[in-house]
Amino acid sequence: MVMVRTDSVAGGRRRLIIIAADEASGLRQVWQLSYPNGEARRITNDTNSYHGSSLTSDSATLVTVQTDQVSNIWTATPSEEAGRAKQITFGKNYGASGVAWAPDKSIVHASLEGGVPDIWSMKADGANQKQLTLDAGKNYLPVVSNDNRYIAFVSDRQGTYNIWRMDIDGGNQKRLTSGKFDGAPSFFPDNRRVAFFAWDSDKPTASQVSIDGDGLAPLTNFYSYLPVVSPDGKLMVYQALEDQKSFTAKLAVAAVEGGQIMKRFDLPVGPTRWTPDGLALLYIDAD
Repeated sequence: MVMVRTDSVAGGRRRLIIIAADEASGLRQVWQLSYPNGEARRITNDTNSYHGSSLTSDSATLVTVQTDQVSNIWTATPSEEAGRAKQITFGKNYGASGVAWAPDKSIVHASLEGGVPDIWSMKADGANQKQLTLDAGKNYLPVVSNDNRYIAFVSDRQGTYNIWRMDIDGGNQKRLTSGKFDGAPSFFPDNRRVAFFAWDSDKPTASQVSIDGDGLAPLTNFYSYLPVVSPDGKLMVYQALEDQKSFTAKLAVAAVEGGQIMKRFDLPVGPTRWTPDGLALLYIDAD
């Protein structure tokens, strides 16, 4: 949240103009916060982001900078150069809040086209788009089970960000966790358990839960963010602190059983995935 300006109004009350980011989408919107009662009113409500703000001396006109971010989904084979990738969606906000291949080669993704993140599915060429979540809060970061039966995702529809699952066609949506802030689901290869991070205290830790919502259990008791289970279910990769006194994060590979760290990598932190054979990691390097 960025505070930018206050202005006087009748009766001695004042208003604070702020730029605040939504937790799920990351979109920065313009808000008005009255003082001293703290009542908030959203001024902008769209899929753009805004940076900086200023009021005229009579508080009648507001100026801000609008950022129009466009994201779409592209496909390419690993051997192809980036220039040969194929664009399969043509909108403003596809995939930025999560995208995943399904075993049947369809694509499950989160879209902000409707103003809030919702989960959709489509064929590999972008055809037959189907909305799977609707009018149920913010929904993002979908992953698909290896048997193509379930989608696990994050939703705030009951007030906190938790792990949910649904059938591959969007049916039988069920809440699996009820922590203060749960995120980044990842299926175990048995398709019966989901790994995720739980941020209930001062740090995120890796945990697991069954697809029925029982069997909740910790996988680590130290800083473990964005855990992803390997294809054989024996390892997981996640963001870990370099040491428990440091705030520098590193990618780490650890055993699922016991959580012992086996290897650290001096690589950019962020979303990481295993290759299908479990012998390598895929990561994003924005440099």
